[in-house]
Amino acid sequence: MSLMQKDVLRACGVTEDELNTITKREIGDILLFGNVVKPEYLVPYVATKEEVKESIDKTEKARQEQKLRFEQNGLTLDDLDLMSEDYLFEEIAKMPIPKIQKIIKDARSSLKTNDGDFTLQYITPNLYTKFNKNDIGAYESTTYLYFQRYSMNTSYASVATSAHISEVSDYVSVAYGIGKRLFGVTSLTSQQYAGNLFGELTEGSSSSTNKVHEGIDLIRYEGAPVYNLIDGDVINVASELGGTTVSVYQPFYGSSGVSLIYMHLKNVNVVEGQYIYNFTSSFAQEGRYISGSENNTHVHVEVRNGQAEYGNSGTGETLSSASPYLTLLYLSAQ
Repeated sequence: MSLMQKDVLRACGVTEDELNTITKREIGDILLFGNVVKPEYLVPYVATKEEVKESIDKTEKARQEQKLRFEQNGLTLDDLDLMSEDYLFEEIAKMPIPKIQKIIKDARSSLKTNDGDFTLQYITPNLYTKFNKNDIGAYESTTYLYFQRYSMNTSYASVATSAHISEVSDYVSVAYGIGKRLFGVTSLTSQQYAGNLFGELTEGSSSSTNKVHEGIDLIRYEGAPVYNLIDGDVINVASELGGTTVSVYQPFYGSSGVSLIYMHLKNVNVVEGQYIYNFTSSFAQEGRYISGSENNTHVHVEVRNGQAEYGNSGTGETLSSASPYLTLLYLSAQ
């Protein structure tokens, strides 16, 4: 067990004596059901507030630069925000205005209502947290905490507390730390290191039609080397949504093991049945996600309890892994 893995368990309240005798099944139960009670042990492994602020500032600066460019060419801030759903600001900056105008025209066309009236209908997905995971109801609930995609900024329902804000800040910090290990870098310089977090919801009107986001979407650049985060058996390599899905199964944690699923890869160099180790070498590259009008680059990393070949495609508002951040942090420890 590495120092980082021990520190994750210490953060969950495991004592030094218990560390000497703990079993992998017990570790799995702690990761699944435990809570962080000593967060100071996680400090070395997650992003600092300064790192998160730097990313926020870089994003806002890039946004303002493109806002000025858009206004100078007769486009609006709504146009820019619509484009930023699918493109990095650095990608937008390289596009000629005629191409931008066509993309916006096509996007607006897809948003037109049946009667022909045009409305910008942005749905800010809610974020699954320990404050609402046991009491999720209709999508319209005012008790939800919201996380704005693609900007590392947060916006909250009026009832959000400082505890909610602190929890989401922790999630963003952990996502940053996982992203560094996924891409094998000491820092992430792109203004968007995490697009979506675990638990965001797609559009829907109720708990039966919403679809919870089961992973973290991590962004560096298309073609960036991707490193495996856990030791295990490759149980699936399949084409999907413009890219390739790879599932790695580690059977020894908890009662049924854990699967780590990577989506939207390209140039994958592992095959089904192969046992791969973490961090030894890049096993794929960041690819593209293509579905309908969506076309962007990122890597989706998903934790599933048990042996799972594909990401969870079901509807509803409950994550299949009750504690995905702790599980990812522990299993990706070097």
